[in-house]
Amino acid sequence: MSNRISLLIILLNVLPMTCIDAFAAVPNHWNEASYAYDGNNAPVKVVLTDFADSFNVRLDMSSSLKGIVEAKIRSESATTFIERLALEYQFQWFVYGGVLHISPLRDQQVVRIEVSEDAVGDLKQALTEIGLLDPRFGWGELLDEGVVLVSGPKKYVQLVRKLSKKKLKPDDKSEIMVFPLNYASVSDRTINYRDSEVVIPGVATVLSGLLSKRGREVPSGSSASKGSSKSTGLSPQVVVGAGAPSYPPPLPISNLGGRTSDKIGADVRNNILLIRDNIEKRSMYEGLIKRLDVPRKLVEISAIILDIDRVKLAELGAQWQLTTHGVTGGVNTKGTNPFLSPGTAATIFINDPGHFLADLRALEGDGEASIVANPTVLTLENQPAVVDLSETVYLTATGERVVNIQSVTAGISLQVVPRTIQQDNKEQIQLVVDIEDGQLVRPAGSDLSVRKSTISTQAVVSTGRALILGGFHVKKSNKSSNKVPLLGDIPIIGNAFSYQESSASSRERLFILSPRIIDIEQQADPTAYVEKQNRSRVRQAVKSVEDRQLRAARPNLIDIEGALKDMVNGQIPLSLTAAGTPPSNILARLCVNAEQPVDFSYGQWFRGDNFNVAVGQVVNKGHQTIRFDESGCGTKNVLAVSAWPKTVLRPGDDAEVFVVMLPDKGPVRATLRSAP
Repeated sequence: MSNRISLLIILLNVLPMTCIDAFAAVPNHWNEASYAYDGNNAPVKVVLTDFADSFNVRLDMSSSLKGIVEAKIRSESATTFIERLALEYQFQWFVYGGVLHISPLRDQQVVRIEVSEDAVGDLKQALTEIGLLDPRFGWGELLDEGVVLVSGPKKYVQLVRKLSKKKLKPDDKSEIMVFPLNYASVSDRTINYRDSEVVIPGVATVLSGLLSKRGREVPSGSSASKGSSKSTGLSPQVVVGAGAPSYPPPLPISNLGGRTSDKIGADVRNNILLIRDNIEKRSMYEGLIKRLDVPRKLVEISAIILDIDRVKLAELGAQWQLTTHGVTGGVNTKGTNPFLSPGTAATIFINDPGHFLADLRALEGDGEASIVANPTVLTLENQPAVVDLSETVYLTATGERVVNIQSVTAGISLQVVPRTIQQDNKEQIQLVVDIEDGQLVRPAGSDLSVRKSTISTQAVVSTGRALILGGFHVKKSNKSSNKVPLLGDIPIIGNAFSYQESSASSRERLFILSPRIIDIEQQADPTAYVEKQNRSRVRQAVKSVEDRQLRAARPNLIDIEGALKDMVNGQIPLSLTAAGTPPSNILARLCVNAEQPVDFSYGQWFRGDNFNVAVGQVVNKGHQTIRFDESGCGTKNVLAVSAWPKTVLRPGDDAEVFVVMLPDKGPVRATLRSAP
């Protein structure tokens, strides 16, 4: 540089300049080498940059440090040179790791660093040996507390703190992390299924199982009996027709082993997952929870439990020719069902449920079929839907000074777990079905017995189709005696006036399942769930509810009154914003029926979230006193009208007219019809 004259004299016993010192204390060779610099109006940053280059160190200088070096400076050593500049330009400096750090004097810090009690002395020695500790800066020790006090430039203090950082125990690093869940449930879901419970684990249980040291697998669903016979005198309850999968009971969060039980908590009120762990693991938890907390589709399952005459069922199957007219064969036990030909199965698919149900209704009208139940349930995919139609009988067994009560439950139970499958741009529904048909039987003079039949299967059904399961054989016999009153009771000849009637029926019990995926639009339309003849009444009820909600959403009278008071006093309400003059489409509808014209051409227009206000002026230009009638400004969108300061106007008097109306929905469209 033309304005720079640098003279560097290094004695023979000084280390070569290519060696980078790592001492925060002044390097030794800086005290043994003289240094001269001709400023010649050079900025202080340029001077310090040249100085750093001369000693092969990098400059780290605060941008707020300014100044001009005008004189020629000669010093006996480099340390004396930079100390002279520091005194004149009010900065502090230190060297560490090949970097010359320069900062203003105001950039001074005092910090308290906590270390273990027995490490205070060792820490000072270690910092000295690595060349960071500088005697020019402050250092204090509180041995009893295991604390050191350090003062100096901000960068110097940061380096000391970084190297003195106390190693934290795992518990010391723990922080509580909060993860709100939008779709998944944070807590377990328990389904009371007769005398047992089916538990669907929530996100908290799933994560606890994954993070436990035992590595136990968390089941997708589990069942556990609620009965107990400890000291109550009650024997364990007998469950007939429960139909629940035999999963092992879930492992409680408090017994998961390790320290996992202390890490995960669930805020059921807000569906929030709480995790106490090392904050560095937050990204891992976020990624895992993001995959678990995903929206799931809603599946509607309509079930028909049907008893149908075996002969009519066979005719119905023959009429449809099974595989060629909308019914497709499946796989099940061998042909006990006359609905199917020999060698086929008792599980079939219906491609045209509407036609099939119409035939069933016709058979029901003829007394050849009866619908036992027709429930419809709505559930999320991969979540069980349970329908239980059961009867419970309590039996008592009396012993010496003890009475045991035993419950026996039987009936129809249906548990379905749907799952959607996307294949070839078509949605199908996989159904995991558990059906149990139980019946309490007590013949005359015999003990109570239970007869049950079960089906456990899986099937894939296309949307809009139905699945038939069953084929259970149901026999009913009935004997009755009919006679003519009085005459039928006469001995011997009474038989002529009475007769015995017996009937027997053989029927098949079928379970018809019709799943369908419910989208957002259908969820919002309740008419999709009722018969066509009832949809008009449902629509009227929905409209009535919407009207009530709209009236509830209208602005409060107190809010309007408060806004008008503020405007009368010359203030703009906080809920309104000035928007110039009223728009032309609004002007065309304001006070059109008023006897006295209201001028809004130079009026004011205020907009709000709940209502708008138009301000106009009415003037009595006549020779008689008139009264302004606010009702002339009333339309269906007008909420309130007020005239200020008075409504009785003498000749020449005027008043402001405030018209409060609902927020406009946009420009008005002109009609194309001719006027009537």
